[in-house]
Amino acid sequence: MKLNLLLLKDRRYDKRLKVIPGWITACIIACLFLSFIPAAFYGYWLVTRLHIQMGNTVKDQPNGGLFMTLFLSGFAIIISLGYILGFVFAAIILRYKYRWSWEKVKALMLYSILPSEWTDSKSQ
Repeated sequence: MKLNLLLLKDRRYDKRLKVIPGWITACIIACLFLSFIPAAFYGYWLVTRLHIQMGNTVKDQPNGGLFMTLFLSGFAIIISLGYILGFVFAAIILRYKYRWSWEKVKALMLYSILPSEWTDSKSQ
């Protein structure tokens, strides 16, 4: 999330500002790291399909360049999908657990617009 550092130093925001973005970030990072599992399976599948021998350098293999191109591009796509899936899970949790409207979820997740109830009404 694009939370401004000056915003976090501002005393107008109450404790919920620290809790909710924390679990949103944890959800996104968890999905990001969990996407390494299908990326590893993709790499193993690619090794078997292109007949890459274990223990030798990839660049010395007959299909080494193709392997590196396909592996790195596939890895980037899988990791990006994990990152996007984390945002989707966080949005679904905000929508159904916290009963936020889709407009409010969209404002926070896509545009980083903080909800008005996260501000302390006394200091405004």
